[in-house]
Amino acid sequence: MSDEDLPKASEYLLAKLYKQYVENTKQGFPMLKSKDLGSFKDIQENIVPEIKLENVADLIRSLDTHGYLQVQYGDNYPMFVSLTDKAIVRYEQQLGLNISKIADFVGKLAPFIKFL
Repeated sequence: MSDEDLPKASEYLLAKLYKQYVENTKQGFPMLKSKDLGSFKDIQENIVPEIKLENVADLIRSLDTHGYLQVQYGDNYPMFVSLTDKAIVRYEQQLGLNISKIADFVGKLAPFIKFL
């Protein structure tokens, strides 16, 4: 996908967050608002309910460390999460804004989050 390898679970979450960003922009939300994804609880409930809450928080921390997410923490938990331009460029170059291509890519990663 890019020069920087991520663990498959992190890649899965990031791809799902990118997919949400694309869906938001296609619905007419401004780009800045489309990047805002809420808290780790919002993300788990609305985007990746298949992943346990604590694991979502850990994956977000990892993606923050790699520069793919901008995160504000409260009590050491990700309370405000947004995509960075680095994350958007990572997927725009290969998948563009094609929701079905993004969904196919996410589907290929799904087996790697089975036990999260």
